[in-house]
Amino acid sequence: MGGDDRDLHRLPPPLRDPRERHAGRPDRVSEPMSVKTIATNRRARFDYEILDTFEAGIVLLGSEVKSLRDGQADLKDAYAHVHRGEMWLVGV
Repeated sequence: MGGDDRDLHRLPPPLRDPRERHAGRPDRVSEPMSVKTIATNRRARFDYEILDTFEAGIVLLGSEVKSLRDGQADLKDAYAHVHRGEMWLVGV
């Protein structure tokens, strides 16, 4: 090595378009994602007339994720509450 180490730390040129990264590569055929219901509140459907439903994302902590993966979700006493434009799940 002749003492010229400049090329060792050179970064690759930035991409101009995010689609360029895969230019020339065939598109990966992906299988459609299956939708799986993890938990439902069946008692609410028995006790109340459900007029409309909404689907939303939710932030979970470690133990909550583990419970859902194990199929041990309990929504029996849960309800949703709107506060300052955000939907909060209470009683879980």
